[in-house]
Amino acid sequence: MLIEGDFLSELTEQTLLRKLQRLAKGDSLRARLLRGGAGSLIVKSLNAVIAFLLAITLARTLGAEGFGVYSFILTLITLLAIPAQVGVPQVVIRETAKAQSAQHWGRLRGLWKWANRYVLMFSLVLMACAIALLFLRPSWLYEDRWNALFAGMLLIPVIALANVRAGALRGLRHIVIGLLPEKIIKPALTLVLILLVSIFSYSHFPIEPWFALVLHMGAASLAFMFGAYMLRKICLLLLVRWRLI
Repeated sequence: MLIEGDFLSELTEQTLLRKLQRLAKGDSLRARLLRGGAGSLIVKSLNAVIAFLLAITLARTLGAEGFGVYSFILTLITLLAIPAQVGVPQVVIRETAKAQSAQHWGRLRGLWKWANRYVLMFSLVLMACAIALLFLRPSWLYEDRWNALFAGMLLIPVIALANVRAGALRGLRHIVIGLLPEKIIKPALTLVLILLVSIFSYSHFPIEPWFALVLHMGAASLAFMFGAYMLRKICLLLLVRWRLI
């Protein structure tokens, strides 16, 4: 009976997998949702692993106090990047999906130009105001924190523009590709850069929190360029598909 039960359980699992594979094939909305959900789960799981490894590496490289400063500044910058976006990524997702369905490619191009310009303007204004406040030198802002915060401020426009680009990819129904730059490429590149610098230069000078944020900035910029390249490539494929070029 036990062997028969195991056989039936395995048969049921195989049947379920075959049904899921059939549902995930094709270009229907249900298939896209299944593929997007499965891909998002895989990407987020990998992100958790990379983030864990990055946290361990940073804690060992920067020390307890330095890692605390790095984490605090990065969290603060991430929060400051939210008002810089002023809800534009959500608008981009919705309007991109509408424009693609209607094949209004000129409208789509105009939407993305407006979104990038709008978010960049707000990001620069917010960054300028924050940097101006730094020069007031509050009592808790000693030199190491000041340097780290100043370096971190440069991340505000990068984070905001990356979310706009991710919104465009999600609007084009490329959910997994939209997640890859921020969830996989950026933390993985940050981890690699931290490891390389710590290996080759630790004997000469220890890594400070501000320098770790500069490396994070470099990784974020490379991830952003990859996302922009993928967005351009997808747009070209769409134009070829609809025979517009």
